[in-house]
Amino acid sequence: MTSQKAWTLVKLHESNGKLDAIGDNGRAGGAGQMWWSFRKDNWPAWGWNVLEMLDGLAFVACLAKHSPITSLREFYETVYNPGSKAPDLPAEDVEF
Repeated sequence: MTSQKAWTLVKLHESNGKLDAIGDNGRAGGAGQMWWSFRKDNWPAWGWNVLEMLDGLAFVACLAKHSPITSLREFYETVYNPGSKAPDLPAEDVEF
């Protein structure tokens, strides 16, 4: 069996190929349901750089989706991390 076939079977088993799946009480995510601890122990360094880049793009898209946002603090406290307080974040308007 090829490694690609093995990955395809894991994705089908774990999430039926659903890319945005979240499982195991939030500890696993994605089509393959990789746990964060597995990623931390096994991912190559470049994987974390790619993840940070994708997270940044998704963050900007989310800001645009929820525009107009009064401030970064408001966005953080109501959309990004609801119920959490972030008095250290600026109360300035977010510009695109």
